[in-house]
Amino acid sequence: MRSGGKIDAYLDCSNKPPWTLPAKAEYGKYDRPRAEKYFQTMEMKAPPFFPIMSLLPMRCMLYIKDNYPKDRYEDQFEELWISYWKDQMDISKPDVMGECLCRHFGQDGVEKILAGGTSPKYKKFLTDETARIVEKGAFGAPWFIVRNKEDKEEPFFGSDRFAYMLQYLGVDFQDITILPKDKSRL
Repeated sequence: MRSGGKIDAYLDCSNKPPWTLPAKAEYGKYDRPRAEKYFQTMEMKAPPFFPIMSLLPMRCMLYIKDNYPKDRYEDQFEELWISYWKDQMDISKPDVMGECLCRHFGQDGVEKILAGGTSPKYKKFLTDETARIVEKGAFGAPWFIVRNKEDKEEPFFGSDRFAYMLQYLGVDFQDITILPKDKSRL
């Protein structure tokens, strides 16, 4: 426990990263290319320094979310993804994070964001938010806390749970549908 009775979120969820479990690591060689194809994204390759201590990028993103428009936040989120997985940049290092941020925010913005991301306010914010979701049962990512129109919350884990979330929210949606074979392609 942390002082003040908060859960030490980094220890109490007791989850192991997928790559540390041999069967999950082996499965990753199938799953990653499938995700790349489905989401029509660039090839993802774990950098040689994988995994990183991602505190600085997460804190900087919290600062950006609080201080810039949504589209700038989303552009930077994508930039982090590309910088890490495609360009193999160690965004946990302040100078490298600064280079990544500069692509969308210029040098003045980089200085503000790095200062904000290393400030006590955003360190505490990330610690508190992590503890909050662990207290709600989180054990990995992606983890969603979804509140429905009856003001009830439920957790959802995994990127393949969107249909479950939409059902929980009472949102009409079209699920995956297998289409008839196009005979002209035979």
